[in-house]
Amino acid sequence: MKLEILPAQAFILKRLAKLPKLNPSAVAPPEYERHLRMLKDQRIVQIGLRIVGLTPKKPGEDFYVQHYADAVRRESMNEKEIVGPPTPKTALMETDIPGYSVRRGKVRDIYEIDNNMLAIIATDRISAFDIVLPTGVPDKGKILTQLSVYWFDFLDYENHLIDDEVSGLPQEFLEQQDILRGRTMLVRKTEVIPVECVVRGYLSGSAWTQYQKTGMIGGAVMPKGLRQNMAFPQPMFTPTTKEEEGHDKPLIWGEFVSLVGKKTAKELRDTSIELYKQAALKAWLQGIIIADTKFEFGRLADGSSLLIDEVLTPDSSRFWPLDKYGMDLSISSYDKQFVRDWLTENWNGKEKDMPPLPIEIVEQTRNRYLDALEKLTGKGLC
Repeated sequence: MKLEILPAQAFILKRLAKLPKLNPSAVAPPEYERHLRMLKDQRIVQIGLRIVGLTPKKPGEDFYVQHYADAVRRESMNEKEIVGPPTPKTALMETDIPGYSVRRGKVRDIYEIDNNMLAIIATDRISAFDIVLPTGVPDKGKILTQLSVYWFDFLDYENHLIDDEVSGLPQEFLEQQDILRGRTMLVRKTEVIPVECVVRGYLSGSAWTQYQKTGMIGGAVMPKGLRQNMAFPQPMFTPTTKEEEGHDKPLIWGEFVSLVGKKTAKELRDTSIELYKQAALKAWLQGIIIADTKFEFGRLADGSSLLIDEVLTPDSSRFWPLDKYGMDLSISSYDKQFVRDWLTENWNGKEKDMPPLPIEIVEQTRNRYLDALEKLTGKGLC
């Protein structure tokens, strides 16, 4: 039976091939063992074992295991493809619809259909440290869109979504429907309220950093002795500015009121906390903790407010596996932490141009996003 080797597995095998070969009777050192565990599939693990010298040739051995292992070892310093792993899926980095001007965010391309409607297309771009990377994550835009549509339908609050089917868009979009399907939302156009409504259920991330330094969170003095990842008695509302570039800036309550007005400030705070509670309970039942998230709102001409943009995705939220939860530790979340960790080790933080991501990091990130989608919705990528 012929092997089908994923790009991430091929990448790991090449990494193994660059390690010193071991004696067949040796015990695999931790670095070797870590790489071998990441291969998952038993036949591909056998390839990895053979590459590092731990599996001797045997009569009747799987032809593909033997051939692939020997080829990887022989060509380990050559960047050519070796035996058959499929070409990595292509990430959609940007769109171009003739006749329509586009406004590009870090992830989304936004087209004005008419005075009342927008088409929002989620690309596969990924950003870290407020910079868009040169490498995309295949299907990321589809995952974000599918999750947003799921939550828009679940949450008890009016939102801007009209349709997530490409068929309702103008002809110029239909000519690219194979590319746009699954990652496009037709939405009502609103006047965007220029703040991000962050709700925190747990003490983590920047709130934990701020608490350690000042004993405060969002301008509020907090009790002494709080611990990392502990749950707040009630969700905390910690709004920020909505910046076109760079970091969003935290807002204390008085600043928030000055920006949006007292009535709107109270409405956004109460709505955001209620939406968080609805989503947090649903996610908990699916085995995920929503540690924090952000909501964005817009207004129609009649003054009514709508939930807009994306909602409760790995890009806008911190999702934790319920079975991994604990205090005073770093919890691996369903987001782009693999990317941040790799950049911390491979980018000096000063150059504007970031290095391209290795296939391994792209695959791990994609898998984390898919895990979040499957756990929360009970469905895979459509």
